[in-house]
Amino acid sequence: MLTIRLSNKTESDIESIARRDGVTKSEWVRQLIDKALESRRKTPYELALECGVIACQEGLPTDASERVSDMVKERLRANHPG
Repeated sequence: MLTIRLSNKTESDIESIARRDGVTKSEWVRQLIDKALESRRKTPYELALECGVIACQEGLPTDASERVSDMVKERLRANHPG
């Protein structure tokens, strides 16, 4: 559970918007927080880039384009053991 203090104006604004949207204040705030968190999660492309499986580089196996799935799994396991 999380408790936060809001100004009277902010709470009033949230209440008005939530009422207009047909949800409770808590549900409206939860939805807003979920959207904010989702926007911070990395996309599959960003994860692949971070793991180094999207790049032009020397030294990659000649069959790299055929083994992308295996290479991604290997890199993810190496970066996130357990």
